[in-house]
Amino acid sequence: MWPHWSEHGPLTFVASLNCGQLASLGLDIPLPKDGTLAFFYFDGQYDDAQSLVIFQDPESLEGSRVLYIPPGASAIPRPCPAGIKPYPKMDLTAQPVTTYPNSGQRALMEAFQKPGEDPRSFLNHPVNDDRFMEALWELETGPVHQVGGYAFPVQGPIEYEVAQAALGGKAAWTDPALEREARTWALLAQIDSDGRAKMMWGDAGTLYWMMRPSDLRAGDFDAASFTWQCH
Repeated sequence: MWPHWSEHGPLTFVASLNCGQLASLGLDIPLPKDGTLAFFYFDGQYDDAQSLVIFQDPESLEGSRVLYIPPGASAIPRPCPAGIKPYPKMDLTAQPVTTYPNSGQRALMEAFQKPGEDPRSFLNHPVNDDRFMEALWELETGPVHQVGGYAFPVQGPIEYEVAQAALGGKAAWTDPALEREARTWALLAQIDSDGRAKMMWGDAGTLYWMMRPSDLRAGDFDAASFTWQCH
């Protein structure tokens, strides 16, 4: 059955991953050893962008989905539902890359922030220098599609957005529970805006699917969460 968002309409197919081929790359997340992951998102085609999938409204996350198709399962290609135009097919290969935490992500703070240092003082550390960050950005030569690793955020750490949704969308940003929840999530996949595939998420944004590693190991893809950011 094609994924739907209740009372809104069908989702759009975005991408699929061949888990068997990716497993050989030594990812930092426990993907299934075989089978296929299919990613869907309510991209606004069906209702002319009247409904948004946003972390502030956890119920709207039904507008994103990850489906796992086991090896050998019958998965016959089918046309998109009426009202949705499919994106052009693009076959991509994968290669290992080094990812890094961005400013505001806890891993960066734990690596470079001095004990007891004020967060504002830490902003003056060389790893937060604008020239250094711009140099890192310049290393990216095309759309940043990615599986696992540190997410490449457009605005700020996506872990906190997913944690906010998991806590009902009303937690204070200074609530310690938000920090604890954010630490339990890992990037599953991100799909960047890509002119070759005619994909534009807002203003040159990126889609992010995240999971708790324990749910990923259990193969519980219904537990996946989602957020997106744009410029």
